[in-house]
Amino acid sequence: MNKEVKHGVICIVMNPKGQIILLKRSPDKKYFPKKWFFVSAGPLSAKDDKKSIALREIKDELGVEVK
Repeated sequence: MNKEVKHGVICIVMNPKGQIILLKRSPDKKYFPKKWFFVSAGPLSAKDDKKSIALREIKDELGVEVK
């Protein structure tokens, strides 16, 4: 059994009204096709800067910059 720890980021993006933004996954995805999900990235290495990756993924997938 592979005991390697896998790393990733899941981003919960909320607007000023408290509404959460979800994305619907492509039907071609290996895991959870056509399911609603948060912005995410992975697998990542333990050395990756998770915060900068999260901000980049939000920009790439939603087209917005967050603070």
